[in-house]
Amino acid sequence: MLIFFNMTPQNYSLYKNLIDNIPGIVFQFYVKSDGRKGFHYASPKIAGLLEIENYTMENLFDKFAERLVPEYKDAFMDSVNSAIKDFHEWKFDCCLLKSSGEQIWFNGIADPQKSGNEIIFNGILFDITERKKLEIEQQKRIEQQKKSSRILWEFVNNRGFFLKSLNENLDDIIVIASQIMNAERVSVWLYNEDMSQMKCNSLFHKGKLSSENEEILLSSEFPEYTSSHKTGDVIAVENVFSDYRTAKISFDYFKRNDIYSLIDAPIWVKGHLFGVLSFEYCGKKREFFQEDKQLALTFASCITYCFETDENKRAEIALEKRIIAMTKPLQKSGPIELDDLFNIKEIQKLQDLFAEATGVASVITAMSMAFL
Repeated sequence: MLIFFNMTPQNYSLYKNLIDNIPGIVFQFYVKSDGRKGFHYASPKIAGLLEIENYTMENLFDKFAERLVPEYKDAFMDSVNSAIKDFHEWKFDCCLLKSSGEQIWFNGIADPQKSGNEIIFNGILFDITERKKLEIEQQKRIEQQKKSSRILWEFVNNRGFFLKSLNENLDDIIVIASQIMNAERVSVWLYNEDMSQMKCNSLFHKGKLSSENEEILLSSEFPEYTSSHKTGDVIAVENVFSDYRTAKISFDYFKRNDIYSLIDAPIWVKGHLFGVLSFEYCGKKREFFQEDKQLALTFASCITYCFETDENKRAEIALEKRIIAMTKPLQKSGPIELDDLFNIKEIQKLQDLFAEATGVASVITAMSMAFL
C-alpha cells in the first residue's frame, strides 16, 4: 500500500481522489534482490478494467502478465527485464484481454528508484484503447484504399474492358465496389434530360446482380438531394430518414429495401451531371469517413470512364461506317444518303448554337437542296 507522510486527512482524501480518478492505473512495482516481483500498490480500478478477481499485490504481476495478448508477452517481459537490469525508464504499449475476450490497450511508463534491497518503479498505465481503435481503423482504411486502387487499376487496364459492353463493365464495377465499400446495395442511377427523374440502370444487391433494375425515382420531389450533387458534393448520410438531403426521397423505397444509410457520388459525363453512383447500407446505420467519400468518388470516376469510353466507341463505329460508305465503289455501294455520312441532329445543334451566337440564321438542306 502507499504511505502518505505528514498529510492531513483532508489532503490525504484529496490526493487519493486524484489518484483514483486519473484516466489509467497508478502503480508502484517492485523487484527484490532475489528476483521476486510484485506491486506495493495499484489503483483499485485495475480489477474492473481487466476483470481480474482474487488478486493480491504479490500475485498481481503474474495475473497481469496472463492477460497479455500472446504476441505481446515476450516483448513485455523483455521490456521489464531491460528496465530492471539497466536501471532505466520503462515504457511499453501493451494489449490485454479481459475475461470477456474484449481487448484493452495500455501505455505504461515508470521511473526506477532504489530503496533498500528493492528497485521500485513508480508509474502509470494509461488506458489508450480508444486511441488504438482509431489507429487500427485508420490503418484498415489505408489498406482498403491501397487494395481498391490496385483493383481499379487492374480493371481499367484489363484488355477485356474494351471488349465488353457498357452494361457489362458497369456490372463489373458495382460488384467490385460493393466488396470494397462493404455495401449491401450498389447501384447506378441516370438522370433524364431535365433531371426531373432518376432511373436505376444497374443494381447489385445482397451478392447478386439484379435484372429488375427499372425503378424510377422522381428527383423533382427531393431537390435538396440533387442540388448537393450539382455542386459536386458526395452525399454521405448516416440516417436517410432524418437528413434533409434524403428525407423527401420515397419513404417506401427506403423501407422496402431496408436502407438506413447511404453514400452517393455524382457521375459526370463531359462536364454535365449525368447520374449517381449509390452505396446503400441495409439493416443498420453506418458511420462514414473522408476515405469513404474519396473511394465513392473514385468509383464514380470509373463509371464516368465507362460512359465516355462507350460514347467514343460508338463515335468510332459511326465514323468507320461513314468512311466505308464514302470509299466504296459507286457501282457497288448504291446511292449514298446524307444520313450515311453525317449525324443530322448533331449538325443541327451546331447550326442552332451558331445562329444563337451570331444572330445569323442558317438552314440545312439535302443534296437535292430540299430543306431538311
